[in-house]
Amino acid sequence: MLTPLLLLLLAGQQAEPAPAPVKEKKICRVQETTGSRLSSRRICKTQAEWDAVALVRAGSERLGGKGGGGRRDMAQAGGPDGAAAEAALEAIAAALAAA
Repeated sequence: MLTPLLLLLLAGQQAEPAPAPVKEKKICRVQETTGSRLSSRRICKTQAEWDAVALVRAGSERLGGKGGGGRRDMAQAGGPDGAAAEAALEAIAAALAAA
């Protein structure tokens, strides 16, 4: 009689709820429309989606550059092939679409 009660008691102690998944915090910024003092829009993304270094490196590869860098919110890069600027912008747009 004591054994079944002890087993039920131990089984109840071992059942722990699974931890909730960590939700990524959204970061919001206001983007003002060029040429307008009244028009602006709010853009909210996760920290990984705001990674400027990854975007700059994608564009720099198309320009023949060796990378680039900076902070997550502002980065710069370049390359010797200025004629490939349109391809670099397309690479950045593709990287944004993938994020």
